[in-house]
Amino acid sequence: MSIVTLDRIDGVSVETDDYFNEYRTLQMLSKGLLEVAANLKQRESAWEQQTAGKVKLHVYGLDIDGTKGNLDLIACFFHWFGVSVCNFVRLVGFIRGLSANEFSRADLADATRYPSIKSSVDNYVNRVTEVSDVLVWRNKVGAHFAITAPRKSDNLSTLDMSVMFPVTFTDGQYRVGELTLIRKNASGTQASAIPCWSVTAVFESLIPRYWPHITVAPDAEANKTADRSGRSGGDQMES
Repeated sequence: MSIVTLDRIDGVSVETDDYFNEYRTLQMLSKGLLEVAANLKQRESAWEQQTAGKVKLHVYGLDIDGTKGNLDLIACFFHWFGVSVCNFVRLVGFIRGLSANEFSRADLADATRYPSIKSSVDNYVNRVTEVSDVLVWRNKVGAHFAITAPRKSDNLSTLDMSVMFPVTFTDGQYRVGELTLIRKNASGTQASAIPCWSVTAVFESLIPRYWPHITVAPDAEANKTADRSGRSGGDQMES
């Protein structure tokens, strides 16, 4: 039996045997999140080295080497990362709620307790402000396109923007939500409400909270070495 710290800012530490399935899933997600962040970091760092940081560039619809094909895969990276990182944070929140006795596993067999479980997890997620923008993007784009499941709060610009190609390369980072769609009609001006965020910036902002032993190296082999050593990826959580 070993004790691991899942969140160093909120102080969430648990015994792994009590949360075997949940902890194993966190390990799995950690490996994928690192892999995506490291891939994009390698590309972004290559641009930084080539330009010595002196070239400010904004590109939409093309990659930094002038290709379109790679950018399609990068757009998928944002989908995978956005959904996975939200699942990761929510699962940590679930474990935290159980360990704090805000609910129990027995409550999972009682549908009347479901709102309390969700509220506990939601309260934790709302404190992890590093993923606030990702969560909105996940709800409007990553988990399902807003245009396929519109809500009363969604304006037409948001619905249309949810299925427009999302990736830009701006000032050395791949980002989504960089562009805002604005429509004017008889009812006034409507701007899309899809936030801007970067995979590498979000991942690195979460490192002090979840993965303090790792850095996202610009060299792909360095990341693979770190992953094999158990200092990052799935076994990064300190025991």
